[in-house]
Amino acid sequence: MNEMLRAEREYLTANWTLWKVLIVLLVPLPVAALGVAFWKRSLVWGLVVINAAVLFKIGRTFLFSTVSGVMSHLPAALLALVITESERVNSKRLTLPCGS
Repeated sequence: MNEMLRAEREYLTANWTLWKVLIVLLVPLPVAALGVAFWKRSLVWGLVVINAAVLFKIGRTFLFSTVSGVMSHLPAALLALVITESERVNSKRLTLPCGS
């Protein structure tokens, strides 16, 4: 965990290029997507957005950190994928037909 935090600090304090600015500008997108998913009352899509954000974070950490930094994210990412899949399966099973 300390390795990942050190890499994050180095990344944020190094020179800011156009690439870094573009990556930072992507941060509000998952927040907006979460808002839309939960506004439409879709727990599954909300979890999908969270998982996509975590996978993006793991990929970015892999590019700018060491393998140990990436490995610190994997347990949470795997747990999130399991939760999302189980929720997706349960939501399909629990769906009731709409009556008039």
